[in-house]
Amino acid sequence: MLINYSECLGWFYRRHPEKIGDYIKSVSPKQIQCKQWLLKELRLVPRDFKNIHLYGGWYGYPLIDMLDRAYNLETLTNIDCDKFATSVCFNFKNIFEHHFVKTVTKDVKDYQKCLDTDLVINTSSEHMSNLPILIENKLYSDDCIFALQSNNMFDLEE
Repeated sequence: MLINYSECLGWFYRRHPEKIGDYIKSVSPKQIQCKQWLLKELRLVPRDFKNIHLYGGWYGYPLIDMLDRAYNLETLTNIDCDKFATSVCFNFKNIFEHHFVKTVTKDVKDYQKCLDTDLVINTSSEHMSNLPILIENKLYSDDCIFALQSNNMFDLEE
């Protein structure tokens, strides 16, 4: 596992040294603690999630790696409007050999493919509209679980 994160760091360093600080922030102790807490809470739900939407997932890792270790995933779709973030996630999924990961560069409000999704995770809800607005006109099943997490950055306008 650690070797994969070392490869991700090397990939970032070689291809995008100007953004290396963003990668370091994405795997900071605080980020990891928050993702571990989320996973601990999700494990209280008596379900084996197989199809996940990650709203605004940024680079996707380490959360995707943690989810893979906890569940028998069939698909995980990282939906982010930032093309750079989804391209990083795409490259990281290859490093981790996570063939179940898909990336979509689109505003979450505009993404419609929802039918088989059993879990939606939004760890950056401070940057988005409220959940009812985000899922308006989407066809999530009645038993789909929505896990929302935000940060404590009260200086953000969102």
